[in-house]
Amino acid sequence: METKDLIRKMKKAGFRFHSHAANHDWYNRGGDWEQIPRHTTMNDKVAKNILKKWGLK
Repeated sequence: METKDLIRKMKKAGFRFHSHAANHDWYNRGGDWEQIPRHTTMNDKVAKNILKKWGLK
């Protein structure tokens, strides 16, 4: 999956960019926090796990 597609879905669910880390970007929604790997593409399993964690498709 393209990282930009995952970020688009996260933003649509209310997550907003918070900060950069070494190899990840932090996004938050109220008290919910998620690290998104900063790669052009990511492993589909990782992307699906992140989406499943927050109940997104």
